[in-house]
Amino acid sequence: MAPAASHELKYRILGSFLFLPIIILIGSGGMLAMIGGALLSAGISYEFSTLMGRKDAGERHIIGSLTFTGYLLGVLPFMTADISLLGAVGFLAVTYLAAFFVIRRFAFILFLVMACLFSLGYLISMPGGVVLILLVALAISACDTGAYFSGRLIGGPKLAPHISPSKTWSGSCGGIIAAILVLLPVVTLEVYPVAMLIIGGVVIAALSQIGDLIESQLKRRLGVKDSSRLIPGHGGFLDRFDGYLTVLPVLAVLVAMGVVGLPDIDITIIFSR
Repeated sequence: MAPAASHELKYRILGSFLFLPIIILIGSGGMLAMIGGALLSAGISYEFSTLMGRKDAGERHIIGSLTFTGYLLGVLPFMTADISLLGAVGFLAVTYLAAFFVIRRFAFILFLVMACLFSLGYLISMPGGVVLILLVALAISACDTGAYFSGRLIGGPKLAPHISPSKTWSGSCGGIIAAILVLLPVVTLEVYPVAMLIIGGVVIAALSQIGDLIESQLKRRLGVKDSSRLIPGHGGFLDRFDGYLTVLPVLAVLVAMGVVGLPDIDITIIFSR
């Protein structure tokens, strides 16, 4: 491996450890998971608001607050019986329109960010939702790692040269294969059948790569390399969690429709086997 690549990999590994407290909180379930989700949502909201309102502090505060409200609305129906899920979605739509009125651009990425945070709150609050999020996180991390190494080792035609010149089709395929392989052992938990895990690996990997490209396009249009420099080797929260922008909203819809079931297991089982 070239010295530059080795140096980059070292910082990517070290930067990953900064996520451990949030991962531990979310993995703990219950109120701790909600706190972990809130910390993650706050980091994403801060970075997004900084990107959108780089020249106006007041605008940044408004955008950040409205974006973070998306997460709170996702949790709210499970905190009080006075607001239904449909009502929370309605409030989310109003909040989105208010945020768009302030930004007046990038309507789609704003929608994705707020829908992602809402979906995170919604899934964390549901029984079995934390386990599902951890499985998705496992698949996305495997996809990122598989794409990184297979792209560097194999190379070949570019996936989207005008958006992200470093990404290749070999990296994309390697990421999909890695996501499938890392999910297959989950069959031992007797939660999902093999066929569903394979399909899930393909869908999660494909959606996460789309989210990555969407965030890359946003940064290209804004003329920045990273969403921030908070995390060594990763840039910022948005750079590390861009795949979730597209995965979590789709997953939340599928769960709400009953297409994807929530695992009815104690989260400690995952760590005891």
